[in-house]
Amino acid sequence: MKLFKTILLIIITAILGGTNSVAQELTGEMVSNKLQDKAQILNDCLLFLAQKDRSSDIKKHYMNQALSLFVNNGKPFSVDSMKYDGAYIITKSAYRNKPVKRKIKDYLQGVLDLRYTPIDLSTIKIPALPAVIDNKSFVKCGDNLYKYTTLITRELAGYIDGTPVYKDITPFEYSVFIGIKNTIDGREYIIYLSDIEVEEKEDNKNKPNG
Repeated sequence: MKLFKTILLIIITAILGGTNSVAQELTGEMVSNKLQDKAQILNDCLLFLAQKDRSSDIKKHYMNQALSLFVNNGKPFSVDSMKYDGAYIITKSAYRNKPVKRKIKDYLQGVLDLRYTPIDLSTIKIPALPAVIDNKSFVKCGDNLYKYTTLITRELAGYIDGTPVYKDITPFEYSVFIGIKNTIDGREYIIYLSDIEVEEKEDNKNKPNG
């Protein structure tokens, strides 16, 4: 079965810290590297949840681990006038007319119950982030929790027989929730995961589940 996936992690989680974190600036490269690492952790959790021979206690452990990657464990929260519905996973398929939107906890529970097929997150597309992320642009939205938003330019081009026929350059906002903790080793950054959008395309022999 051929399976092609384009995965956009709108907001994803990582832990940025260590013994040298006081002297370090938060860079786009650091965030991108940690995005790859944490996507693999979530991917591994999904695979464990889908294993039939695992005990329910072990599966609950991996489900909690997966939820801990998300801001407020994927649950809704509000700060002042800002309200957040909690993390969602949105899947698109050639076999469905409309995208399917599920709360991340419901999706993980569906994988645990073997109702949904795990989505392969081993390969992700990450926008090019600024070389240095200025913490002066952080917006405080909770205890040790901040929101950072940057403008990303997305370029799409269409070709016919190798000849470009259109080009679309669209700016969009890319937001990250960041937890900041001061430890004995210095400042530690925790970047939380939120919505995940996945576009799936499969051959006609096998249709996606869930």
